Amino acid sequence: MNGNDVLAAVSYTGQQELASVAYLGGSQLAAVVRDGAGRLVEQQWTFPSATGITDRATRSQSGRIAVHGG
Repeated sequence: MNGNDVLAAVSYTGQQELASVAYLGGSQLAAVVRDGAGRLVEQQWTFPSATGITDRATRSQSGRIAVHGG
């Protein structure tokens, strides 16, 4: 590895919010899901030799995380 290696490729939505990240080696933050207010509520991860993970958060009306889990 040297200073020119790309470790991750990032993509953004039209609103310039993070949409996905593909990492060197094959792991990916495949999807970022937001609610109507633009708050992060779900992340979907994939891995080259393991089961994917979906991480979800339910938010209260004020925006605080009320329930967290996959």
